[in-house]
Amino acid sequence: MPQAPKPHPEIVLGTANFGSPSDPLCKTTTPEAAAELLRTLHSYGYDTVDTARRYPSFAQGTSEELLGSALAVLEQQNTATPSSPSSPVTIKVDTKVLSNPGDHAIPRIESSIAASLSALRLPKVHTLYAHAPDRSTPLSSPASAFHAAVTSNGQAIQWGISNYTLSEVQTLLQICDANNWVRPAVYQGQYSAVARQSETDLIPYLHSQNIAFYAFSPGAAGLFGSASRLQLQNVAGDAMRAAYGAEAVQRAAERVKDAARENGIGSGHEVAVRWIVWHSMLDARFGDKVIIGAGSKEQLRETLGSVHRGPLEAVVVDVVERVWDEIQGEREGQIVNK
Repeated sequence: MPQAPKPHPEIVLGTANFGSPSDPLCKTTTPEAAAELLRTLHSYGYDTVDTARRYPSFAQGTSEELLGSALAVLEQQNTATPSSPSSPVTIKVDTKVLSNPGDHAIPRIESSIAASLSALRLPKVHTLYAHAPDRSTPLSSPASAFHAAVTSNGQAIQWGISNYTLSEVQTLLQICDANNWVRPAVYQGQYSAVARQSETDLIPYLHSQNIAFYAFSPGAAGLFGSASRLQLQNVAGDAMRAAYGAEAVQRAAERVKDAARENGIGSGHEVAVRWIVWHSMLDARFGDKVIIGAGSKEQLRETLGSVHRGPLEAVVVDVVERVWDEIQGEREGQIVNK
C-alpha cells in the first residue's frame, strides 16, 4: 500500500509590512485594507496572523496598532451582518516581545506584552514569542516571564521562541522542566528552498519535543521573483543582500525560475511556496506552519491559490533538491532574523 501523504502545514499571514505610511516598506497602511487581507486569509480556511512589537522596521509598534484597528473593523462587520451565510471572520493573533539587549529582563517583557495587548486591543493573544535571544539576560528570565503570561496572567494561549540556536533551545527546555514551567510550543525560524540549515538537527529535535516549527521567508524575500528587496538601499536591503546576494544563491534562484517557466508554473515564487508546503520537512502533525507576506489582496490570493494547487511535479522538485545540494556549503550558518 502506498504511504499516505503527510498533512501539509497551514498558512499564517505575516504583517511585518503592515503599519504607518511613514515606513517606506509598509504595503498595508489603512484598517480597511488590513481587514480585507484578513478576510481573504479567512476565505481560504486560515485564521492566524503574525506580528511583533518591533514591526514595521521604521515605524515600530504600528503593525500591532493597525491590526488592532483592522480587527475592530472585522468585528463591526460581523455584528452588522449576523445572518450572513458566510461564517464570521475570526482571527488569531501571534506577536513577539522586544528582544534587544536587556529586553528579556522580566519587567521589560511584562512592559512589552502590555504594550502589544494595548495596541492590538486584545485581552490576550494566541502565541507570545521571544523575538530573538537576549544573550545579555539569563534564559531563566524569559522562561519565567512567558510561563506567567500563559498561566497566571492569561495573556496568551501559548508561547514560543524565534531565531534561537539548537543549544539554546535545549537549555531553555531544561530550565522549563526543572522549574515546572510551561514549555515553548512553537519555534519560528527561517526556512526556504535556499535556507535549509535547520533540516539537519533543529527541526528533527523540535519535532521530537512536540514543538511546532513555523517557517518564515519561504520565498526568500522575493528572491524567486523580482528580488526587488535586494536592491533596497537601507538596512532591510543590506540584510537581504547579506543573506541572498551571493552569486551562487542568485544562480540557484534563476534555475528555480527556469524550472517554473519550463513546466508551465506561474513563477519561481510559486515553486518556492509550493515546495515548502508540500515537499519540505514541515509536517502539520507537529503543528508546523508557513508564514507568508502579501502586499495586496491580489498578491495574497495568488499565493494562497498556488498553495491549493498542490504538490509540484517530480521534475521541479528535483531541481529544488539539486539547488540546495549545490549551495548548502555556502549557506551553512547564515540565518536571517525576522
